Amino acid sequence: MKTVFIACLLFVSLFSSEFDREKASYENLATDPWTDHIRSFHDLFQLQKIHSFLEFGLGRATQYFLDNCDEVTSIELVVENRRMNIEPWYLNSIRTFENYQNWKPSIHYFSPCVDEADRKASLQLDPELSDVTYLKEIQSFMNRVFQDRHFDLVFVDPGILIRGDLVNALFDRVDIIVAHDTACTIHKMYGYYKVECPDNYFKIESKYGSGTTFWIKKEREDLIFNLLFLLPDIETVLENSSF
Repeated sequence: MKTVFIACLLFVSLFSSEFDREKASYENLATDPWTDHIRSFHDLFQLQKIHSFLEFGLGRATQYFLDNCDEVTSIELVVENRRMNIEPWYLNSIRTFENYQNWKPSIHYFSPCVDEADRKASLQLDPELSDVTYLKEIQSFMNRVFQDRHFDLVFVDPGILIRGDLVNALFDRVDIIVAHDTACTIHKMYGYYKVECPDNYFKIESKYGSGTTFWIKKEREDLIFNLLFLLPDIETVLENSSF
């Protein structure tokens, strides 16, 4: 137990130093594979003022969102098999951004069935094929998150792997959904291949860096077309794009 505690302290110390050194500047974030989604968000923020921003997963890029959105809600998602890595990351983020008045952070612990789904995803298996219970828990979680809240945009980039299932659970709850790591070589673990884009959404996939994908309601035509005008510099791929 003592060894684990010391390891966590070391992790937090290294993480804190990295924050101090980089200060979450656009230039540093946009060229880092962990945070290169900031380049796409930079384009988006030029076109659309985001008043209420929800992110699943928090870290160095959180400061950029705090500096560019009226209100940021950050929810770190935890399963048991990743708890040792995610909790120190979350706690250090709390200390780093505690002075931001427009920030609402929290942490959510999933049950063992979601933990098992995450473990199967790490083996590049589709957990849905053996047990769909975890999907019901994700839906219940989303119902609570959106019960009394509206968000302009939701960003999916948590420490857990079942991100495709999270995206599917967000459709028709929010107009703009964004996910990171959609083009990286381990994308199968994230389950983005499972995302079923509804007919009322328009999908834009940027291949820049680790990959950032947007799903935007088609009724937001001006935003879609203007975003497409800005994104060609970063290899944009369109799917399910007919209106």
